[in-house]
Amino acid sequence: DYIDVYQLHNPPLKILNRAETYGALKDLKKEGKIRAWGVSIFDPVEGLAALKVGQPDSIQVAYNLFNLKPASSLIPKAHAVGCAIIAREPLANGFLSGKFEPDAVFSTGDMRQTWPQEYVLARIFAAKKLKFLERAGRTQTQAVLQYVLKNELVSTVIAGAKTLQQVEENLSAGEAPALTAEELDQIKSLQMKGFASD
Repeated sequence: DYIDVYQLHNPPLKILNRAETYGALKDLKKEGKIRAWGVSIFDPVEGLAALKVGQPDSIQVAYNLFNLKPASSLIPKAHAVGCAIIAREPLANGFLSGKFEPDAVFSTGDMRQTWPQEYVLARIFAAKKLKFLERAGRTQTQAVLQYVLKNELVSTVIAGAKTLQQVEENLSAGEAPALTAEELDQIKSLQMKGFASD
C-alpha cells in the first residue's frame, strides 16, 4: 500500500536546486503513499543542494574507505537536520574486498570493464595493502563494512553481492571481531599516504 523509501537516482545538480523537484515527493508522503523520500547522489555538493532546497529524509552517497569525501561536510550536515545517510559502494565496487588480482577480467556489461586499466590496478593494489584486516572470524570485506558503519552518522549501507555466500558474509559483518584502534590507525596512515607505496 506504500513505498518505504522512494529515491531520485542521480538527478543533475540543476534539478536538485529546483524546489519544484521535491513537490510531488512531499505530496506523496503526506498522502501516505511513501513513508520517506530521498535522493541518490554522486557528489556531496549535490547532497548539500538537496538538503538546502528539498529537505529529504535520506541521502544515498558513495562512502567507503577509499572515498571519505562525504564525511567532511555532507554527512554531518545531513545528521544535523535529521536526514538519514545511506552509504552505497561501501566495498568500492568490490575492490575493497581484496579478492581481485591484477589479471582480473570483468564480463561484458560490468561497468568496471570500461574503466582505465591503471585505475583498476591502483584499486586492486590499494586493497591488497588492507590484507592485515583479515583475522580469525573476520574477512577483509567484513572489516571494510565495519569501517563504514563505525561512522555513527551513517544509517545503513548498501553492499552489493552476487552470490548467497557474499550476502551471508556481508550480513554477518556486525558479528565479526571489531576493528581495533591499531587497525584504525593503520588504515588512517594508508589513507593519508593515498595508499602509495613506501
